[in-house]
Amino acid sequence: MTDGNRMKALLIIDILHDFIDKDRALTCGPTARKIIPFIRDKIRAFRSEGNLIVFIRDRHEAGDPEFQMFPPHCVENTYGTRIIEELPVLPGDLHIDKKRFEASSITRSSKPYCVLRQWMKSMSPRCAPPSA
Repeated sequence: MTDGNRMKALLIIDILHDFIDKDRALTCGPTARKIIPFIRDKIRAFRSEGNLIVFIRDRHEAGDPEFQMFPPHCVENTYGTRIIEELPVLPGDLHIDKKRFEASSITRSSKPYCVLRQWMKSMSPRCAPPSA
């Protein structure tokens, strides 16, 4: 999965109890669980080649305005915010919290972007952007 000396990153987005478990706040139903073995295999493959695993996690404070569109979910410090146990999470993995329902809300000025950028600087030159 590495390209020469460049590192790749696998982004795992919102595989959290409130979305995956039956009877949770915003469960995606039993079909959502079918992807877990695929994700677990991808994590192992990326790790075996020294690549980065990034868990992007939905995270809200109580009373978040998003709860006007969706039921309360992934409220900080609750079980629903945790990554499901079936996925192998290791201390070296990067965790980025987001407060909007789409990962594209991570912009250059957002805290998650700054966390990822800081990590990339610490790994330079392995994380250099591709040549033009």
